Amino acid sequence: MSQLSNNSMDQLLAEMCKHVSSLQDKLQVADSAANKAHSITEGITQAKEYQEKVASLNSCWRTKNRSQLVGSLQQENRQIVALGEENRQLKFALKEMEDGMHLIMSDYRRVLSGFMRVENLDQAVCSKTNNTYFAGVDHKDYIGMARAAGKYMAVTEQSMAGDKA
Repeated sequence: MSQLSNNSMDQLLAEMCKHVSSLQDKLQVADSAANKAHSITEGITQAKEYQEKVASLNSCWRTKNRSQLVGSLQQENRQIVALGEENRQLKFALKEMEDGMHLIMSDYRRVLSGFMRVENLDQAVCSKTNNTYFAGVDHKDYIGMARAAGKYMAVTEQSMAGDKA
């Protein structure tokens, strides 16, 4: 009898396993169907929103007459022309400032080249004197400042040449 009950228990367990796997399969199918239904619902909602927007746009077109549209287009055209004029004036002002900067830089280069000539003369004078300027600045410090100014000028010229390109 125990053999019979073991067999029936095994059969019962096997049937339960089949039912569980069948239920799992059906659950997956139901989840898939629910996901599809959700995506369809979203699509319908988006389609309704689109139709409402189109209807709103169409009602705007119907209420506005042609003269209002032409008037608003003319106003926008005047604004575009005014912005174009402002852009032209800004370009002209920028060109004037650029020309002024070139003039300033040419004067700066001229002054700096004068400092370099003075430096060469000063080296000759300082080699025959005690190497100190009248303001108490050491000759080497003065030379260092002049070289730093020369390097700054070269970097500035390169950046201005890069800005032109």
